[in-house]
Amino acid sequence: MVLKPKLDKLLRKKLPQNRHVRGDETNVIVSVNHRSERDLIKRFEDIDVDWPVVEKQLIAWSDLFRSGKKLSRSHLQLRRHAAIIRQYH
Repeated sequence: MVLKPKLDKLLRKKLPQNRHVRGDETNVIVSVNHRSERDLIKRFEDIDVDWPVVEKQLIAWSDLFRSGKKLSRSHLQLRRHAAIIRQYH
């Protein structure tokens, strides 16, 4: 889980300490600037991205990259569920 420590650190900086946040899903969107190629759009539970699926598509596009095409968009989106933790005394 490469992303989890980075996300935990980011969330600690961005959210008050009395909030608990859990990742619900991660969306990965990658596209190449070639009209005949469809975008790779994948949804994964939590932050468990199946990176071999993404890598497989990038390898499939390798001839396009060698011919000068570039990634036109790459996007990683984490959707999260936030819940306030109440402390009772």
